[in-house]
Amino acid sequence: MRMQLRASALVLALLGGIGLAAGQGMPGDAGAQEKLNLSKSKEDTISQGLKSEPAQSSPGYRGEVGSKPPESLTQKQLPNDVTAQMPETKTYLFIKLADRILLIDPDSKTVAEIVSGPATTGSDQRDTNR
Repeated sequence: MRMQLRASALVLALLGGIGLAAGQGMPGDAGAQEKLNLSKSKEDTISQGLKSEPAQSSPGYRGEVGSKPPESLTQKQLPNDVTAQMPETKTYLFIKLADRILLIDPDSKTVAEIVSGPATTGSDQRDTNR
């Protein structure tokens, strides 16, 4: 009888541990989407698609991944021409700052990805061609 109790306890402990370990790695536990890992080409597509959008500012806020943007910044849907080229961005929102674009996870309302702003090489190119 004691042997059966020990075996049952051991089996329950093992199954419980396996379930806990499996649950820890499940995507979406914290409501966050998977990181997009955008290539330079895809970042350029986003930058181009948002070039006519006005930049916003919030003094002191840099927009780090995982941070929650202040409510003074307006989160907008990505334009259809961007999401048509990159369907993986369809559910994300964005905030355009002066030097970067923040992709916002709509579930957690935090910065999921940072897209570098457009390169300012125009003046440099003119200087090197003189």
